[in-house]
Amino acid sequence: MEKLSYPQDEEKLKDVIDNAKTQKGIDIAIEHLPYEENREYYMQILSGNDYRKKKHIVETYPQAQEELLEIALDESNDIQTRMRAGMYAGNSKKAQEFWIDLAMNYWDIYTRMTAASMIKDKSLIPDIQKQRCAEGNHLWVDTGSRRQQYQFGPSSDHRKCIYCGEELHEYFDGD
Repeated sequence: MEKLSYPQDEEKLKDVIDNAKTQKGIDIAIEHLPYEENREYYMQILSGNDYRKKKHIVETYPQAQEELLEIALDESNDIQTRMRAGMYAGNSKKAQEFWIDLAMNYWDIYTRMTAASMIKDKSLIPDIQKQRCAEGNHLWVDTGSRRQQYQFGPSSDHRKCIYCGEELHEYFDGD
């Protein structure tokens, strides 16, 4: 690969990011294309489905994580947009509080389960969850294998509460 540099090769760098066959080529191009000057371009990638590119962008440019966290916290965005942004918003206290809030309060069981699975710091879960667990309102996560989740969906009987550890042993069909 020829040596490309910013700003004279900006379009070529974007072309490499969009079309390169190897992850290494994409990674090198991302490192050479500054975030601030190309923010809109990077936000298009971050709102897309290429997880490897997203991961490298947020690892290379911490300000991208901060912007994704802002998108996740903005309640005017739809839930899918918020969750996709939250997946790459890091593990800061604010990001963890976003997932905890969704896991405890969102109406859809599958969204709550996905959110619960993103909680890394269980110490941030409010004490009220202890009472909620006693009432049977757990923070379920699907512990089934990927194959089971693919075959049966997240309503398989492989569930565990990330807060109290209780396991679900019967078929569960939502709330």
